[in-house]
Amino acid sequence: MLVRSGYISRYRDFEFEQRVGHVASRKNRKSGKKPKRKAKLTGKQARLRRANQLVNRACDCEDPQEQIALAREAIELSDECSSAWVLLGDIAPTDEESLPLYERAVVAADKHLGTKAIAQLDAGERFIDDWDPWFCAHADLAHCLRSLGRLSEAIGRFERLLRIIPHEEVGVRNCLAATLLHEERDDDLSELLKQYAHDDSTYWRFTHVLTHFRRRGNTLHTDRLLNKACESNRFVLVYLSSLKELPREIPEFQPPGSEAEAIWYVKEFLRYWQQTPGAIDWIRSELQNRLLAESLLGDLRQNSGIYWQGLMPRVAELPVSKHPDWTIDLVRMPVEDEDGNRLWVVFITDPRPGVPLGMESFLERPSDPEVFEVLLKAMLEPVNGSPSRPAVLRMKRKGFFSAWQKRLGKVGIDCKLVKELPEIDRSLEIVQLDEDRRQLATQEDALSDDRLRELPLQENAVWRVAARQLPTWLNIEGEMVRPYVRLVVDLTEAKILQSDLSEGETLPDGWLKEGLAITMLSPGVGDPRRPAAIEFDPEAPTDGLEDWLGGLDVAFAKVEETEPIDYLLADLTGHLTGPGRPPSLVNTAGMTTELVATLCDAAWSFYVSRPWDRIPGDAILKIECDAWKSGPWYANVMGQLGMELGLALYEDPGLLQRLVAGQISDEEMARQMSSLTLSYSEKYDMAPDDVDAIETHGWPVADDQAWPNVVRINPGISRRAALPWEVELLIACLRAIPTTLTGTGVRTGWGEVETVGRTVRIQVSLEEG
Repeated sequence: MLVRSGYISRYRDFEFEQRVGHVASRKNRKSGKKPKRKAKLTGKQARLRRANQLVNRACDCEDPQEQIALAREAIELSDECSSAWVLLGDIAPTDEESLPLYERAVVAADKHLGTKAIAQLDAGERFIDDWDPWFCAHADLAHCLRSLGRLSEAIGRFERLLRIIPHEEVGVRNCLAATLLHEERDDDLSELLKQYAHDDSTYWRFTHVLTHFRRRGNTLHTDRLLNKACESNRFVLVYLSSLKELPREIPEFQPPGSEAEAIWYVKEFLRYWQQTPGAIDWIRSELQNRLLAESLLGDLRQNSGIYWQGLMPRVAELPVSKHPDWTIDLVRMPVEDEDGNRLWVVFITDPRPGVPLGMESFLERPSDPEVFEVLLKAMLEPVNGSPSRPAVLRMKRKGFFSAWQKRLGKVGIDCKLVKELPEIDRSLEIVQLDEDRRQLATQEDALSDDRLRELPLQENAVWRVAARQLPTWLNIEGEMVRPYVRLVVDLTEAKILQSDLSEGETLPDGWLKEGLAITMLSPGVGDPRRPAAIEFDPEAPTDGLEDWLGGLDVAFAKVEETEPIDYLLADLTGHLTGPGRPPSLVNTAGMTTELVATLCDAAWSFYVSRPWDRIPGDAILKIECDAWKSGPWYANVMGQLGMELGLALYEDPGLLQRLVAGQISDEEMARQMSSLTLSYSEKYDMAPDDVDAIETHGWPVADDQAWPNVVRINPGISRRAALPWEVELLIACLRAIPTTLTGTGVRTGWGEVETVGRTVRIQVSLEEG
């Protein structure tokens, strides 16, 4: 049973009153808003008004017996005075005694509103606010049912109230979230979180973190959610980790972001964090890393000359980044800024495309210690994720390498001197594109038609224009997006004249027209000019462009051929994302739609069966199957204690034993042995073509963090798409393994499973170490 929370007398006071920005009196909450002007009342209405006045008097007095007497007198006056029954329910000493009083309050409130009006409320044809006595009575009853452990009834009432007033401000959705957590209805809770994705309150953001951790464990997205939650309230981690104990007396006033608000949240939700395997350990680790990072940043700001002796041994205590391969470079910008300066910029990136981990500009060339300070800041306060350090740091400046190699090596950071840094080049291009757009936008009449008509017309020149959604995701300011790419190509000279990315996942109005004007005035190759003709990709939106180009004496055409653009787009995508792009299943030779559809179905069934709850994380399963000559294979079910969820198949049981025993790292394992892995992840970790196919065909995905990401890793950490026979092998394993797990062991024996158009024989057994 849930412990009585005191919502009615304390918790709701905050959510009802202080959260909306002002302190309302209890009497207004109980009896509703007073009429703005006097009106002639019927006898029934006059009695209800006098009854509400008695309730107001009761709320203002201190003596409980007098309160009860006034409430009873109000009920005698009007049987529709729900506020009187609510007051009696508040005064009752136990939830058991409160329940029938709140039930009477609901009866009175329903009678006052009327059957027709209630039907209109449920149908969304009538509106009330969350100060209305009807809403208060039903909310009080729902909370009382929750406190008494009648959770299904409480959930139903909470959901009804949210359908009637979706944007209530009294905390109904917070209590519904807590109840869904208690009942482990994670799917329903995820839907609730999506419905109120705009809510940036402490309660909502930390509940989002917990829900994601319960489903996906410690991932990059979990880190991003935790960062946002800590922006709302930095004290919650302190109390969740028990670094500070909860006080016996709970503060009544909880302004957003305050320590008191953190106490309230932890008081209500701590049990659910404690019931989630690995969650509290993760929070303690995150808090430790953040406190360490804050301490190091403080020391760095006070004395920037203590890097090696004072800071670096403590930097070694930071965890290794989830993307441990970083790059760093110092770059002189090729063009001047708006003040006429060519800035020096330090870029620090990891393999993820998009925003750098760290970037800082200088008017003068920075010294090596200043560059190193930017690196430290990228570790201690990264743009995305939690404080961490790289395992590998690549650079092409010999001075940095000579100064840092030995010292960074002592704290577990392997410096590598390389000739090229494509990640830095990509970041530089994105920054330069933004600067070019900004400068053109600030010039008065820069893109006017009159100015364009003055440009020389290049006879026989044909340009091709495309606007397509990028076939990959980019990390832009902490959000994963698939922007549109705008390409302008001179077909006559086989040159790219302009490439640009949209700021979001929708095409801005006039974006192609703006791009063409910019290209004519400032092409990437050659002098400013107008072409004789412009051809448009079949997917490009061209409304209004034909008339506009006609006014510039430029011919307009739409073409069906896409090959030149296809090739250039693939090359541009590879340049933007670099190596390590997720391989696509649907584009693999020999792969069929039926095979991928069956994989999605098997992955969905495997996920919802939750096999990781029925087998230890260090267990190794031997897989034998007579459908293929190769084998046997050795499987590890992933997902225990907050680990990534999924299934991994290996060929060498000895190396796998060393991995699960913690004797070698995942990276070392990947260098020595191949693996076939299905991991459940966000769609951003998958090839966009696979995501598009799943969404187009409606193939099943268990939830937003359970997209089936299949990768084959060869020795040396070379990634490729799985071959059709490997996908079929995975399907067989996904279907067979859950049926063999008993919770206490593995049921060994040959069995049959359906794959794609055939039945295969398979045996799963426990490999003894």
